[in-house]
Amino acid sequence: KRGMEWKDCLIEDVPEDVRYYHAGVFQGGDKKLSEAWVIFLSAVQADGNYPKQGGGIVFTFSRERKILRLTKALQEVCLEASVKVRKQSTYIYIPVASEACKVAKALMPNKQLGPWLLDYNRETLDLFCKEVFFWDGNSTRNTEFCSSDRANVDWVQVLFTISGRRARLRLNREATETLRDNWIVSTTA
Repeated sequence: KRGMEWKDCLIEDVPEDVRYYHAGVFQGGDKKLSEAWVIFLSAVQADGNYPKQGGGIVFTFSRERKILRLTKALQEVCLEASVKVRKQSTYIYIPVASEACKVAKALMPNKQLGPWLLDYNRETLDLFCKEVFFWDGNSTRNTEFCSSDRANVDWVQVLFTISGRRARLRLNREATETLRDNWIVSTTA
């Protein structure tokens, strides 16, 4: 808004002295997911694996908090899931024919968050904002989310921005040359 008039323009045509909003509260769409479904989809984007053979979804965990959180959610989302413990790891398999597998692969064929999130209501978006920290973030302070998947960090930044929270994206400079780039979204409470 310049003076009293709004003007639409391309980002490259925005004058340097113009202010624009960086955050707000988007009410969302009319779809809703339960907390268990949000936990499951957050786990899939962070730790799920879509194997070429078998076709389901496989999780491999050593952290007890992740095992407990996902197995509790699966009591609602996918009763067909199987859990096996071998040595130091717990393996959870979601069968290809299950509704949970079909929904996850339809929404996230590449295990990525995306524009489909905008179809969900404010309550569901708030659940995602809370849940992402348990899987790829700081689960005690709830201020940082990190991933090597740039699309996921971009969408986490979008989620926080449309939820009225500041969210800063940065590249983790501590990553070595042998690792992929690791992106961090830092947010305020």
